[in-house]
Amino acid sequence: MFLLDYLDHTIKKIKSQSANALTLLNLSLGSFAILFILRDELKLSLLLIFLAALADRFDGMVARKLNIESELGKQLDSMCDIISFGIALLYYYIKAFYLATELQGLYSPLYILPAVL
Repeated sequence: MFLLDYLDHTIKKIKSQSANALTLLNLSLGSFAILFILRDELKLSLLLIFLAALADRFDGMVARKLNIESELGKQLDSMCDIISFGIALLYYYIKAFYLATELQGLYSPLYILPAVL
């Protein structure tokens, strides 16, 4: 009986944090996308941004399905959106434009601009 209660409590904890786990996956995918953009791996970074979008979609679905709502989840989701779809996409567009043109020295200060903002 004790083991079943412990197992039930553990499963409830896992369910309550599953949406936050997907949100943290989104955060890590967006962060790795930024790192790969800085290493000129644009195809891989675009794939990571796409996977971050999927993780963002599924964390919302899981939270609604399991009826989970927390202040931490709201804050994490906002931060992940900024990193994965704000900073990472901006870096991607700047880097793609930088690599596509011959004016490479002219646009170098734009790499620092999103970090300052």
